Amino acid sequence: PHLILDISLFATIKMLFCILIGFLLTTKNILSPTSLKELSNICFRLFTPCYLLVQIIRTLASPATAPSLLLLVPLIALTQIAAGYLLSQPLLKLLNVPPPQRVPTAALCAFGNGGTLALILIPALFSAVAPAITGPAVAAVSLYLLVWSPLFWSVGYSMITSGARAG
Repeated sequence: PHLILDISLFATIKMLFCILIGFLLTTKNILSPTSLKELSNICFRLFTPCYLLVQIIRTLASPATAPSLLLLVPLIALTQIAAGYLLSQPLLKLLNVPPPQRVPTAALCAFGNGGTLALILIPALFSAVAPAITGPAVAAVSLYLLVWSPLFWSVGYSMITSGARAG
């Protein structure tokens, strides 16, 4: 139990340290709002997809990996999105959500949290304790995000913004 607390604390400290660096660079005007936007675009459009693909390829190329199990992850992402949407329908009526807000709220239920934070936490939490599962775990999250992200930024975004257009 003590080791788990230490590892979790260290992972959290690393993440908070990165946030602190960003905060200091922004408040000291070393990074302008334009620079931040461009840096965000580079990370989102280039580095993140490359990282996801490298993790998937590295894991699938490993002889220890059972690709058939890993390839179920995209199906799990689709199932989770569908289940979230379908389960939201009776809840929206039960909670008496106004009709203009039902579609955006259903989208939020369907897509939830995509798991990007897991890409940061998995290596921090598992690399010291169980390094053999770090790669496959990151690959599984990567495969999940490769299905989730395009659906969220197309279908989900359209559903969420429909509430702004309606109301």
